[in-house]
Amino acid sequence: MVDPPGAPAGAPGPGLDEAARPVDRAGGRRGWRPVTRREERPVRDPGVPDQRPPVSPATVLCALLGSPVAHSGSPAMHDAAFAATGRDARYLAFDVSAAGFPAAVRGLAALGAAGANVTIPHKEQALALADEATDRARRSGSANVLAFRDGRVLADDTDGAGFARAVAEAGARLEGAALLLLGAGGAARAVSAAALDGGAAQVWVYNRSPERAVKLARDLDPSGRRVRVLEAGDLGGAVAGADLVVNATSLGLRPDDPSPLAAAPGGWGAAADLWLQARPGTVAVDIVYAPHDTAFLRGARAAGLRTVDGRRMLVWQAALAWEAWFGETGPVDVMAAALDRWLERRRGAGA
Repeated sequence: MVDPPGAPAGAPGPGLDEAARPVDRAGGRRGWRPVTRREERPVRDPGVPDQRPPVSPATVLCALLGSPVAHSGSPAMHDAAFAATGRDARYLAFDVSAAGFPAAVRGLAALGAAGANVTIPHKEQALALADEATDRARRSGSANVLAFRDGRVLADDTDGAGFARAVAEAGARLEGAALLLLGAGGAARAVSAAALDGGAAQVWVYNRSPERAVKLARDLDPSGRRVRVLEAGDLGGAVAGADLVVNATSLGLRPDDPSPLAAAPGGWGAAADLWLQARPGTVAVDIVYAPHDTAFLRGARAAGLRTVDGRRMLVWQAALAWEAWFGETGPVDVMAAALDRWLERRRGAGA
């Protein structure tokens, strides 16, 4: 994962308060520029002593590419990890349009950047642009990590592995599990691939646009034995039979967003009624991390179920990205603490 789709960018204002957007250049080309919103610009995390040398020509660049990116906690996590480990590197977020994405990737490779995280809506395009890809990226059909080596682009997907680590930390098992997956975008593909690789017996997919869910099912399970696409009317039975229910949609990014269960059409009842059909051991997992307490999770808790928010998945996918960039796992505890501090500052600013 790095970030789930559809995060609010806010209403842009003038000058430094304006969130970055693709801009028209001479000749009609589309360009990109870093996010400059004052409250979202990366700043040194006061909780981490900065052991890095000053920026110089030797400083390594890592980046986040997506649209929007102003909501992302990735710069806070990675810069805190660089500071804590003394790594001479900086992490910047760039709001990039779909049209500008290939040029942005080529530009980072030409600059000698170590790598980039990729978020919505570019994860599938990132895989298509890569010269090489890991097995897990090819299996999920998307990439949230790019690494640059001698001008070549290498693609990986750590979203699924981050999901699997987060679920395991919560004491849940993928092996033999029935998983209800809400959503069919890049993060959903990574989650479903990780679930199948982890031994899940069944993955049931519901998406408001059924065509994407059908494609996901065909790509990941051509036999049709383990992945099945649901209609809205099937959700009650799926919640009742699932060991894990996973929200991989964008619903939850805004404080007033409804649960994806309540938003689904079909007249089958309220989300609260669906949660009451779940078995006592069912675990609800939300990939949304900001805010980390969503209507989806509140509904599950009200029904007495265990819940896992998106923070640990985000932290683990970030730490695993370091393996592609630097050949080692990033400092998980440092990243987790930095993310929590960033979320606290964000809440204090009313975001």
